[in-house]
Amino acid sequence: MRLTLLFFFFPVLLFAQQKGEGFEISGHLDGLNDGDIIILGDRFADWHYFTPVDSCKVEHGDFHLVCAAVPEGPRLYELFLRGVHRKLDPRSGTMVGGNNCLLLASNGDQIVIKGGDINQMREDFTREVEITGSPADEGRRFLWPIFDSCVHRYRSIQHRIKKIKDSVGFDRELIQREIEARSVIDDRLSQVLLTQDANYKLAVPLVLDILNGDFTGESAFHGAFVAGIYQKLDPVLKNSYYGKEDEEYARLCVGQPFPDFSLPAPDGKMISLKAVVAESKVTIVHFWASISPDREEVQKPLLVLYNKYHDKGLNVVAVSADTSADDWSFVIHQKKYPWVNVSDLKGWGKGSMINDVYKEGGHHYPNTASVLLDHEGRIIDWDPEEGELQWYLWKYLGD
Repeated sequence: MRLTLLFFFFPVLLFAQQKGEGFEISGHLDGLNDGDIIILGDRFADWHYFTPVDSCKVEHGDFHLVCAAVPEGPRLYELFLRGVHRKLDPRSGTMVGGNNCLLLASNGDQIVIKGGDINQMREDFTREVEITGSPADEGRRFLWPIFDSCVHRYRSIQHRIKKIKDSVGFDRELIQREIEARSVIDDRLSQVLLTQDANYKLAVPLVLDILNGDFTGESAFHGAFVAGIYQKLDPVLKNSYYGKEDEEYARLCVGQPFPDFSLPAPDGKMISLKAVVAESKVTIVHFWASISPDREEVQKPLLVLYNKYHDKGLNVVAVSADTSADDWSFVIHQKKYPWVNVSDLKGWGKGSMINDVYKEGGHHYPNTASVLLDHEGRIIDWDPEEGELQWYLWKYLGD
């Protein structure tokens, strides 16, 4: 694990503490031993990385951190208690692990953490301690359960749509009911996020960023309400770290024009998405790669729907995240894909069009994802389930 490697190279490093603009964290937890290391790290840009920014030693169960200025705050930090709840890693033969707590901090915060016996708490003890002194974190703790509920309900709807398709085939009335239920969730979440007081609104940009998948590791929801909430944010929050992230995602929400591109086909001919959209009633932009784990599962039903609806105005533009022209061409010819195939052959990570423009890259393996566009190139939906996709095609192209 990256965190374990970090501690291997910096076993007892105490980071320089700075006074002035910034924030402070003080706390007391029973069960901490003198000399235990408390490390504060950021979760700014990537949920999977932990970058230490400050640290201190425990004395009589107390700890105190004087932290440097928060850039573009408020921002999410993790407090890591090294040495607590450790266990033997059989691969390395060393003791690893510890307890951690998330908090949202801003410049000027005087944060106090209080709790019981750390040995009786879970590894993630965020919800088992009292955190005061940070208005932004108070908002995060209030809004986080609402986010969890939203994610759970979205997943339930996706599961029911898939079950409808598997159980009774395509039933447009049942699927429409689930799509409408999702719209109700969007409306209620939007209302909650827009009606918070000034302190709680400090956490809204982070919640939007979470919904966009940065912290869940999942595909973003891309709900139309995200753009509406972003537009109503205070200018200061728009210019915060998470506000800037939200601006990028707001451009990719349902109802927004999908960014145009021109990419080469296997024969080198440049293909413009705008040109394909102009001659289509509905266009699907399909992100994939020859090594995508779920490629076959997703593309098999897509091929059926393409053959059924192509003559009625459906086109598919498949954008590959391959880096090898040979691998890309081999799969295209092997599977005899009938749709438009393009790629910049720059892969899935930073520097590729898929990641930098459409935020679909950066995962361990390239995912498959489909974006449904109307005849004007506006986004209808992201990654609809098979039955849901068929419902949209019925709606826009007829039975």
